[in-house]
Amino acid sequence: MSHLTTEQATDLVDGGNCLLRLTDEVYQFHKFSGLLDGDYYECTTPIEVDLELTPESTEEECKDAFKHWFEHHQDYKGVAAVNEDSNVW
Repeated sequence: MSHLTTEQATDLVDGGNCLLRLTDEVYQFHKFSGLLDGDYYECTTPIEVDLELTPESTEEECKDAFKHWFEHHQDYKGVAAVNEDSNVW
């Protein structure tokens, strides 16, 4: 399989969600989750990969970091089958 294209990574990140986790003002992680062509993608930093994000990172910096990661490190999973329950982990 090949990595996501720039267009796919952009569509994925722009249509997804990013959660910033702070507990007692201590940074724990940024977690991105989203769907592309019916398949679920997620990435958690710095737990899975260190994208050098901090609590002060702007939304644009976060989006750019996740787009870059998905474009260069994530294989394209393809189109999910219609009307089928599936979990992609």
